[in-house]
Amino acid sequence: MKITYSILVLLISLVVSIGVISYIGIGIIQNDVINIVEHEIPKIQYALEMEIYINEMAQDVLENLAQVPEETMFNEDAEKFRFFHDQYTALELTDHEKELMVQLDAKFEQFVLLGNELIEIEKLEIIEIQQEHADKVLELEKMKLSDFDKFHTLLKEMDDILDNQLQVEAVERISEEEHEALVTIQEFFIVLLVVVSITLVIGYIITKRFGDRLSRLVKFAYEIEKGNYESRTDDIGNDEIGYLGRALNQSIIQLEQVTKKKDEFASMVTHELKTPLVPIIGFCEILKDPKSGELNELQEESVDEIYKNSNELLHLIQNMLNAQKVELHKLKFKLKIIDVNQYMKGRHKNLEYLMKDKNIQFDNQCTGELAIKGDEEKLNEIFSNMVLNAIDFVPEKGKIEINAIGSGKMVLFSIRDNGKGIPKDKIGNMFKKFYQIDTSITRKHGGSGLGLAICKGFVDGMGGKIWVESDVGKETTFFFTIPKAD
Repeated sequence: MKITYSILVLLISLVVSIGVISYIGIGIIQNDVINIVEHEIPKIQYALEMEIYINEMAQDVLENLAQVPEETMFNEDAEKFRFFHDQYTALELTDHEKELMVQLDAKFEQFVLLGNELIEIEKLEIIEIQQEHADKVLELEKMKLSDFDKFHTLLKEMDDILDNQLQVEAVERISEEEHEALVTIQEFFIVLLVVVSITLVIGYIITKRFGDRLSRLVKFAYEIEKGNYESRTDDIGNDEIGYLGRALNQSIIQLEQVTKKKDEFASMVTHELKTPLVPIIGFCEILKDPKSGELNELQEESVDEIYKNSNELLHLIQNMLNAQKVELHKLKFKLKIIDVNQYMKGRHKNLEYLMKDKNIQFDNQCTGELAIKGDEEKLNEIFSNMVLNAIDFVPEKGKIEINAIGSGKMVLFSIRDNGKGIPKDKIGNMFKKFYQIDTSITRKHGGSGLGLAICKGFVDGMGGKIWVESDVGKETTFFFTIPKAD
């Protein structure tokens, strides 16, 4: 009887101990979740609201520049931004978040000043046009273009702070909290396993319930971190974890809306820039035509410079439009059978003249009889982008080599150069839109950061893959594959 009683007491003690352990474990997990809900989710929501209102302010300015100035919501939107800014700064922030907010404050005040100045300049310009003061109108137009460049740069910088830094950091901390909670569950599971088999079943049922739900949230957070904003969490209950999942879903929906507005803004800006360029290029061609009259040397150089820079700007705008089409999956391809050997010979011949300035050795190693099914125009742009990048980074008397070989059902194209190479930590971002290896204001190499992103979109659209391999200080090779012709 005593033995039975002792065993019973032991079992009761074990069950109580396990119950206490399980209760404590669940409490810790819930505290982690509550911490996420009370601190990190509001950060994402307020950062999204601030991003929405700075883009609204930019839209207000653009509308004033595109039509007769009228009363705008610019300053009202600025006040709404400040409201959500105050809500954000009232939360518990890390030192890095505080530093980012200080940077954001400084840029925002400049942004507001420039926005109001652009609106006032537009009003003054209309007055001067009505009074037919051409010199004054030209001066105001120059001021407006200068201010708009600064205004647009500040908008991108603030978007970067809000979108790529504050929100990403909050999501990463959510992932860390969820991961810590999952680890806590696993540790208590081990304790239960050691204590007794029967209590293991009870503990496992309790902790597994939370573990599965948190695992789904962790997976969801990883998908967000990778940029998959189409991912959603499923129904995971009505408690704090369920609230967290629904709040994350709502945050991603808002993020998609903001991204859509940014895309619309970029599309509108490129259209507005492209419209005046066409007549500028056309007038330059008329001026360059001898039938329009002879130009002196200075005039001819000026017209050539305007023509050159206008075409470069038109190319940049076209790249922005192509990047937009890539993101929206609206690219159209004219696929046809292409003889790879003949194509590579043509590319080598057409691009060879670009090597003269730096005396670069340019070799075509393609010799095999191959055929692909692809869009020749887009292939031309891929090669032009990659070869121009290689020329930019190889030294004087350097070497660039192009090649194409069969690889199963694909043809593997490569562009190799003996330039300075790409650091390993930069390779993963090479095909992202607007990415630059050197982001300093003193960088030697130009470019918009769109070329490789467009190349990836073109290659993906033709059913291939693109990647880069690099040995720092020795060489870099860009590879891409295109399906063989049937």
